Amino acid sequence: MTSTLYPHQSAAVSWLINRPRALLFDEQGLGKTITAIAAADAVGAKKVLVVCPTVVLWNWRREFETWSPTRRIQVIDSGPTTFDDSADVVIVTHGLLIRPYIHAQIVARWWDQTILDEGHMFRNPDAKRVRAFYGRHGRHDETVVSASGSVVILTGTPMPNNASELWTHLHGLFPDSIKGKDSKPMSFAAFRSHYCLSRPTPYGLKITGNRNIHELRLMLTPVALRRLKKDVLDLPAIRFETITLRPKQVPWEIAELATEVGALLDDGATADEGFAALRASTEFARFRRLCGMAKTDPVIDLLRAELAFGALTKVVVFAHHVAVVDGIAHGLAEYNPVVITGATPPATRATLVDEFQNDPDIRVAVLNIVAGGTGITLTAAADVVFAEMSFVPGENAQAADRCHRIGQTERVRVRCVALAGTIDENIVEVLRTKTKMIREVIG
Repeated sequence: MTSTLYPHQSAAVSWLINRPRALLFDEQGLGKTITAIAAADAVGAKKVLVVCPTVVLWNWRREFETWSPTRRIQVIDSGPTTFDDSADVVIVTHGLLIRPYIHAQIVARWWDQTILDEGHMFRNPDAKRVRAFYGRHGRHDETVVSASGSVVILTGTPMPNNASELWTHLHGLFPDSIKGKDSKPMSFAAFRSHYCLSRPTPYGLKITGNRNIHELRLMLTPVALRRLKKDVLDLPAIRFETITLRPKQVPWEIAELATEVGALLDDGATADEGFAALRASTEFARFRRLCGMAKTDPVIDLLRAELAFGALTKVVVFAHHVAVVDGIAHGLAEYNPVVITGATPPATRATLVDEFQNDPDIRVAVLNIVAGGTGITLTAAADVVFAEMSFVPGENAQAADRCHRIGQTERVRVRCVALAGTIDENIVEVLRTKTKMIREVIG
């Protein structure tokens, strides 16, 4: 491990290494990815399998490269792909888990540790990926769990709707904890009946509330760890992170335009020098636009999932190009986004800000960095995403301060999106670092 964990992350690592099966339910933003990687290193896991959503596949690669840089990593983003026997870490998507060729390779190997990210997506006991991971009706032969020593489930929203959604994890990992009167693990229907209030409707059973909550909490205490941002005192008031996302297909022009700069970096130039060389290129504007457009869909996918499952209440998204602003707003239309660009009249801008601040149904604000980066307050959100960053770091710092200002009651997290596998990763890292430095000096 090359960086320093926060105290709450170190505490979670200590908790995890004493549990061969564990549920890490920390609220989003507390660094579950980093914690899981550190725990894998702490227990000496030589072979690690990560199963995660497509949108964060390459971010897992980046975090392993940052926190456990000696490991050899293989990312499986399409099938059929043959696993590399020399890889210490294999990262696959939720969707590929059910592909026979991929699943057969997983269960044919032994994994010292398996990490399932966004575990709430595995809450339906009849889903194919749940069967592939946990098995069905008590049979666990040729499943991911049966091929794993340690299993860690990560999610900040363990039960998006009701307590019955915990059943797949408890039954799959801790069947003895949910034994009924017959000394056998409760079926899904029995578990739902015991812990949920429900009533029949013409469309099926409707769950209306929870029951026996104290009992359920006692059951979870030994196996699940849950902390909230508001309760974690070691976090800074505002922090900047890089998240790498990858579209289904990276435009070939991006690689072509960055060849010269990439060669410069390969020759030992610093990221700052590569950044300066790109800005001096005659193709700079085109490269920047292509990167922004390539990030649009992955950003939409990421935020749609987080908003849908309650991981985010509200979020502010900044971008440079109007086309990127409009594209993200269109993709998140179901969350009633407000949009501010240079073409937004001042009076309208004030109305939109007021709506975002006060209307719980308006969960997204998408803004041009320059037009929406000064003079407004967006403290209703504590999450900021830079789909694109300004190449003037001070403008990024000002934009982030729309959420981090008087009236903010939560710690603010700023995520800077980088295009995985391209020189954009170097560019975003330079801009993120410079932006963070500015914030540290001027507060």
